[in-house]
Amino acid sequence: MKHLNKTKKLIKIFYFGLILIAITTMPMENKLSKILQFVKAPLAIREREILELILKNKKRKDIATELMLSENRVKTYTRALYSKLGVTSRNELYNLILKD
Repeated sequence: MKHLNKTKKLIKIFYFGLILIAITTMPMENKLSKILQFVKAPLAIREREILELILKNKKRKDIATELMLSENRVKTYTRALYSKLGVTSRNELYNLILKD
C-alpha cells in the first residue's frame, strides 16, 4: 500500500510538472485569453495583476513583494480571483488553460 501511495504522489508531481512546462512555454496573451473565457465576474485590476504573476509561476511571497502588498492581501485577492474563475487552486487554474 505504501508503494501505491508513493507511486500516486510521483504521478501527481510528474503531471503537475508537465502542466507547468506547457504553461510556461505558452505566450501570456494566450494564457490570459483562455482563462478569461471562464471569468464569472469582471476582474479587479489587482486580481488581473496577480493572475498574470501566478501564470508566471510566482509564489505568494514573490507576488506580495513585487506588488508591495502583504501576503495576506495577496491571499485575499487570489481567493476572490479563484472564485470568479470557479477554481480552488493553482492546479485547477492551470488546467483551465489546457482545456480545449
